[in-house]
Amino acid sequence: MKRIILLCILVAFIGTSAHAQNNGSSYTTALGLKMWNYGAGFTIKHFVTPNQALEGVLYGWHGGGRFTGFMVYRSRYARR
Repeated sequence: MKRIILLCILVAFIGTSAHAQNNGSSYTTALGLKMWNYGAGFTIKHFVTPNQALEGVLYGWHGGGRFTGFMVYRSRYARR
């Protein structure tokens, strides 16, 4: 019974996320939260141009913390 419920949730999630990707949303900034056994992290991603984005991740755990920054570039070969 647990497997059937888990499978239904998984199928619903995949269908919802596939539909969300097809809407062509035009967001410029996204926020996120990551949690795991040893700590948590906040993420932010901001598109500066349609092909370039800045992304930052701030992790924290009992022993300390860390900030990681990314410059994301999407080339013309990665588009559909």
